[in-house]
Amino acid sequence: MEKIDYDVAYVDSIQNPGFVLLVYNFNLNHQKITSIQLSRYLIDNIRYVMFREKTVMPTFPTELAELLPHLVYIGIIESGLEKITKEDLKIFPNLKFLTLKSNRLKTLPNDLFIYTPQISCVNFAHNQISYIGKNIFDNCKDLIVANFKNNKNINVSYSKYKMKIEELKEIFERDCQWRPKSLKQLTEDSVISTIKKENIDELLSIAKCCGLRKLLEETEKFNKIIL
Repeated sequence: MEKIDYDVAYVDSIQNPGFVLLVYNFNLNHQKITSIQLSRYLIDNIRYVMFREKTVMPTFPTELAELLPHLVYIGIIESGLEKITKEDLKIFPNLKFLTLKSNRLKTLPNDLFIYTPQISCVNFAHNQISYIGKNIFDNCKDLIVANFKNNKNINVSYSKYKMKIEELKEIFERDCQWRPKSLKQLTEDSVISTIKKENIDELLSIAKCCGLRKLLEETEKFNKIIL
């Protein structure tokens, strides 16, 4: 087989060993090539994988690591991805580009890139992210771009040429941390369906006097107040 550099692979399915790859070859005018059984040469030379949009994928496709060990780019767009961890990325030691936009991610842990410090570009736009570990990029010295546009608690796109990494960390600290709710918020969230609005102030006054823990422990008294 003639040796050709294949640049992008579209994965149709990872449900079985005989999955289909649609490979775009930039050196052949983007000619689409479909292969059921990949040659060893193809497997060794594929560097970029982009899943088709709307592929159902709630978890990260770690199966790719064994099949395509040299990936530098993984793209999963509009596929319902709900979670990603450091262990998902650990098995991709060459990963530099990660696109996970338009999924259902809610949190990005502080140690997400602990095993992939070489990461340079990430795209988390259009997710539901409310928490980002403020030190998530501390060991990513090659980071160039990080897109967090249109998320629940953050709407910013970082570029090393336009923003200092310290500024991005400040945004994480300000807008994307878990913070304890006030007593009033806790009260309203937990019993709003049963309490009468006029008893909120009375409840808070009692909490201040005897302490929240004691108030919660004395369940019977608590119920008498709010019912």
